[in-house]
Amino acid sequence: MNHFVLYGRLSQEPRDMSKKKGKKGYSLSRFTIACDAYRNEEKTADFISCMAWGNLADVINEYCKKGDRICVSGHIQTGDYEDEDGETVYTQDLVVDKLDLVESKDESKKSGKK
Repeated sequence: MNHFVLYGRLSQEPRDMSKKKGKKGYSLSRFTIACDAYRNEEKTADFISCMAWGNLADVINEYCKKGDRICVSGHIQTGDYEDEDGETVYTQDLVVDKLDLVESKDESKKSGKK
């Protein structure tokens, strides 16, 4: 089964990569979530690349900002492409199917949470 749930903060502003051309086109949002991780009892973070399509992408592009705490679920998608040097680059993204807006960065500052 290929199903993942991530809980963390947006590490940067979502990138609106939508292509709108009349009735054709699509909505796409790409973003990275920083999730807490522990290695050898040391707290660190993993940065997970994510993408969302359609109406969900529109919501993320409009309402989500760097530092917001979110919870997403979806499936891992792998791919590859050839860069300008002719080298194969392999990709891995979480394709988001569901989003929960947990807390904005401003709300977190008011409540004193990290």
